[in-house]
Amino acid sequence: MNNLPNYLQKLGDLAKPDPVSTDEYIPKDKHVMSRDTDGNIVSVYGDQAWDFSMYPARQRFHIEKFITEITSKDSSIKYDYDFRIILFHFIYNSSARAINTVAELFNILKRHSRLAAKKKLSIKESLKDISILDLIVNDTNLDKQQIARRLLDAKTLFSALHVISKNIDGFYFFPSDRVREYLNRLIKEYPYNSQQTAVIPTRILSRRIKTCFDYIEMFLESSSQFEELFSFRKSCMKRLSSKGMSTKYTKSLLTKEFLDELNKNRYSSIIKNFNVSDFTSLRGTITRVRLPILEIIHAFSGMRIGESVSIAMDGFQIKKVGRHDIPIIRSYTTKMARDSGYFADWVTSPEVELAFEAAKVINRILLSYDYDIDLGQVDEASVPLFLSTDSGKTQSKGNGGLYSYPLQKLSLNSFKDHPINLDPEIIVSKEDIAEILFIDPLANIETLKPGIEVGKPFSFQTHMYRRSLAVYTARSGLVSLPTLKKQLKHISIRTSAFYGNNAAFAKNFILPKSNDQIFDSAVISQRGFIKEFQDELVQGQVDFLYDEVVTADEIIFGGMGTQIQKQKFSGTLPTILTDREKTKRKIKQGRMRYAETPLGGCMAVEVCDRIAFSSITTCIGCGWSVFNSKTVPLLEKTQKEYVARLEYFGTGTPYGKQLERDIKDIQTTLHLREKLISMVDVNEDTL
Repeated sequence: MNNLPNYLQKLGDLAKPDPVSTDEYIPKDKHVMSRDTDGNIVSVYGDQAWDFSMYPARQRFHIEKFITEITSKDSSIKYDYDFRIILFHFIYNSSARAINTVAELFNILKRHSRLAAKKKLSIKESLKDISILDLIVNDTNLDKQQIARRLLDAKTLFSALHVISKNIDGFYFFPSDRVREYLNRLIKEYPYNSQQTAVIPTRILSRRIKTCFDYIEMFLESSSQFEELFSFRKSCMKRLSSKGMSTKYTKSLLTKEFLDELNKNRYSSIIKNFNVSDFTSLRGTITRVRLPILEIIHAFSGMRIGESVSIAMDGFQIKKVGRHDIPIIRSYTTKMARDSGYFADWVTSPEVELAFEAAKVINRILLSYDYDIDLGQVDEASVPLFLSTDSGKTQSKGNGGLYSYPLQKLSLNSFKDHPINLDPEIIVSKEDIAEILFIDPLANIETLKPGIEVGKPFSFQTHMYRRSLAVYTARSGLVSLPTLKKQLKHISIRTSAFYGNNAAFAKNFILPKSNDQIFDSAVISQRGFIKEFQDELVQGQVDFLYDEVVTADEIIFGGMGTQIQKQKFSGTLPTILTDREKTKRKIKQGRMRYAETPLGGCMAVEVCDRIAFSSITTCIGCGWSVFNSKTVPLLEKTQKEYVARLEYFGTGTPYGKQLERDIKDIQTTLHLREKLISMVDVNEDTL
C-alpha cells in the first residue's frame, strides 16, 4: 500500500515518486523516490540519501552515511542492500500513511541495525536471534522506562515487517515466532508507564514570562539603533565594493568602519545589554531575541511548535466578537483537519502584541539587509513571522508551500548561555518539584530528570507551555472543556480533558486566592472542581449525542448510525437513547460513549484500533460509526479525488489497489444512505 498521497495532495500533480507493481520486490537503482513540485527528480533508490524535504515533514533518510558508521567496508554492501529494501517497503507497503511515521520506523530500524552489527549478524539474521533483545535489556545506560520504550519500539518494527511480509511475496525480513514470543514476555516484564509532560511550576512560569517580556522590551527600546547599524553596514558594503579593491582589503575596511560606527556613544546600550562587539555578534542577537518571542507565543496560546513557526507577520489580529475586542493569533495547523491543513485562530493575550512587534523589527532588518527587498512592497501575510536568516533559501519549497520565503528552524533548547536561561530565579527548588508531583501523582523525581532537577536551571519545552496552559486555565474555572478543545486544536474533547488532568491539584495561577508561594490550600474547592470537571465532560457527550444522533432531523447512517436510524423509523429506540438521565449514567459508567471523528461520530466504548494512522476512510465499514449530512460532501469529494488518483497510478500498483478498495467502500456507504432515504419516502407516501 502506497502511503504517499497525503503528501502529494499538498504538492501538486508533478511531485510524484514512481509507482511500483505488486511483484516489484527489489526496485532498480534509478527508481524515483522523490520529486519536487516542478516534477524534477530529487532522489532515486540508489542515492546515498533519499530526500523528502520538499514534503511538509521535511525528512531526509541518510542511508549510506549510517551504514558506514556501523559496519566495516567488507560487510557494508550487504547491510546497505538489506536496509534499503526494508525502508523502501516501509514507504510503499507498510501501514504508514505519513512520512513522519516512516521516519519513526527508519530511526527504529537504525537502532536495530546497530545491535545487529554489534552481534555481527545480518539484519535478516538478527530478526531470528533473541540475543538481540537481550542487548536492549542488558544496556546499563538505560533505565527501566527507557528499556520499556525500546522494547515497544522493537514491537513496532516487528509489526511493520510482519505486515509487509504478508503483502509482499519474497520479503523475508520478519521476526521469527520465537523472537516475537520472547519480546512479548519482556514487554510484560518491563511495562511502559506513559507520563504526561510536566507542568511548569507557577513560580518559575511567572518569572519566565517576566524575563521574556523584559528582554523583548529591552530589544524594542534599542530597535532603531539595530536597524541603523544594519543599514550602515549595507551602505558601506555597497560603497566599498564599487571601488574595485581586493575582497580581502574590502572586508578589512568594512570591519574597521563598522567598529568605528558601533563604538559611538549612541550604541552603548546595545553593546552593554546585548554584548555586541562586532557585526557577527550583532547578527547573532537577532536570532537570540527570537527565543523569548517564541516562548511568549507558546505561553499565551498553547500552540504546537509546527503551528507557531507557521505564523505570518500579520498573525496577531484583533477580532470583534459582539462588543468585545478579542486578540487572536492566526496560523496554519493540520490538527482537526478533515482533509488537509487549514488556517485557524488561537485566542491569546493583548500583551503578545509586544512579541509580534519585536519579531516584525527583526523581519524588517532581514528583508532589507539580507533579502534586499523594498519594505514598502512587502505583504506581511506572505512573510513568515520567523523568517529564515539564510536568504539563499528564498526559493526553497520545504515549508510546505505556505510562504514564498523560507522559515527559520527554532528550538527552545537553543542558546544555553542566553541571559534568560542564566536567570538564577529559574533554578529548580524542592518546592517546585513538590508542586509538579502534586499535580502529577504518577511522576517521580527520577522520571523528571534530566530536564527538571533540584539545583539546576529548569529546562523549558514547548509542550510544557501547552500542558501548563491547559492545567492552569482549567484550574481557574474560567474555561470550559469545549473551549479548551478549540484552543488547543484537539480532535477530541477527551484529549483536552487529558491535558487538563489533575488541574484541580494545581495552584490557581490565574485567579490566586492567596499569596501562598507553595500550594493553594483550598482542598475543599479542589474536590468540587474535580466533580465539576468530570460532570462537564459527561454532559458534553450527552448533549452532543442527542443533537447529532437521537433528535437529529436528518438521516444518519454508518455502522451504528444505520441501526439507530432504523430504530427511529420503527419507534423502537431503547430508553438509554430517549432518557437523558439514563444516557448520562451509562456514559458516566463507561458503558456508552459518543465522540467526534473526522467523518461524523463514533460510539465505540473500547479504544479504537482502526485509526493508528489518520485517514478519512478509516471509519468507513466500522460498526460503531455514525455519519450524517455533513459526511456526504466529504465522502463525495474524497471519492472524486481517489478516482483521479487511480487514473494516474493505475490499477496494477499497490496504491491503486488500495484506492479501488476505498472507492468501493465509499460507494457502498453512500448507497446505504440512499436506501435509508427511500425508506423515509415510502413512510411519507403511506401516511
